[in-house]
Amino acid sequence: LMTARRTWKATDEAGNEAYVDQNVTVVDTTPPNITCADQLIIECDGNQWQFTDPEAVDTCSDVTLEIISTVTNTLPAPHKLWTAVRTWRATDEAGNSSECSQTVTLGDTTPPNITCADDLIIECDGNTWEFTPPEAVDICDGDDVIVEVVGTEMIVLPEPQKRFTSIRTWRATDQSGNSIECSQ
Repeated sequence: LMTARRTWKATDEAGNEAYVDQNVTVVDTTPPNITCADQLIIECDGNQWQFTDPEAVDTCSDVTLEIISTVTNTLPAPHKLWTAVRTWRATDEAGNSSECSQTVTLGDTTPPNITCADDLIIECDGNTWEFTPPEAVDICDGDDVIVEVVGTEMIVLPEPQKRFTSIRTWRATDQSGNSIECSQ
């Protein structure tokens, strides 16, 4: 980076002089300091995202940042989740470099949406009836949601009413194991 030359002069009591040169060379062998952002976990909600550029500084010169790789790993079916790792390199003007990486993970912590049918009021006329299964959809898995009956409770009113209330509870579970319930 720089060479400085200093000339030293020594004089004794008799006035004799001697000279010596000293060369000082400043070199840059230290790589820049690069800091990547923390891991980012994003929800599978369709919102746009992007990697966060790292910060890089060097004590001797300017720094050039470059992306050297972006690797995406997907989970096996039926999951639609993935992890992406981007690696950057910071290089100073002396050619010293250092690297860092940021990991972004697409996660699914949100349960699916479930909509139970409206409650029914039926006549006591001997006709059969059935519960109406709910509709369920997940932001990550679409309609690939498991809907199951959790339980059915029957409350019989005392005689002579001959009436009852029946409540069925349903559970919707997405491929990541998030679940939610509703009742009809």
